Amino acid sequence: VYYGVIAILAVVGLIMIMRGTDAKPNVNLSLWQGIIYAVIAAGLTLVFALINMIFHFKGSIKALIAVGVLAITYFIGKSMASTDVPQRMIDDGITASVMTSSEAGVVVSFILIIAAIAITIASGVKGLFQ
Repeated sequence: VYYGVIAILAVVGLIMIMRGTDAKPNVNLSLWQGIIYAVIAAGLTLVFALINMIFHFKGSIKALIAVGVLAITYFIGKSMASTDVPQRMIDDGITASVMTSSEAGVVVSFILIIAAIAITIASGVKGLFQ
């Protein structure tokens, strides 16, 4: 049933994009539809993750540690971020807070990419010796 609902929503979105002579309103509406679906999916993911943590706390300890490491990484990235905002960005309404948060997100992304590469290499090396 779940996959059927997803398929129907995807087909409706594609039809909305493809129909009509003026594509801009259709694409815009479909874009908002995609954003709404993404928000709903993220919200349901958080709700079900919290429910799982409540009923299976011992199994969720690793996930809680991972969330804690991500939070610590974010705050390290935020503390390393520059507060200098170019005038062009200030004219566009970007504040120092937005700039530091964005830079922290980039730092976290780099750290996660490096960690993923290191784990991939380590698992490959471990597989050679087994």
